[in-house]
Amino acid sequence: MPSLAALFGGTTRVDLPEEFTSEGELLIFLGLSAAELKKIWWFRGRMYSRFDIAKRHGKTRPIAAPDTRLKMLQRNIASSLGQDARCTVTSTDGR
Repeated sequence: MPSLAALFGGTTRVDLPEEFTSEGELLIFLGLSAAELKKIWWFRGRMYSRFDIAKRHGKTRPIAAPDTRLKMLQRNIASSLGQDARCTVTSTDGR
């Protein structure tokens, strides 16, 4: 099972809510079993639909949109972090 830091990325700059202080608490908060979380981690690359949208001047922007279940989990986590939490958008080419 990957660590929470590996799942959610390096260091955190906010105080973590009680729901995120241990793996067990996180699983209870998300309503997942350890096996389900491991499956999400294992198949994380397949949980996104990748497509391009047109920009001005003929260029395209790559989009990686999470599937419904992953999006629900991301919203649950974001709501627990509070109103200051914003979604982070990362380009698929690492920029």
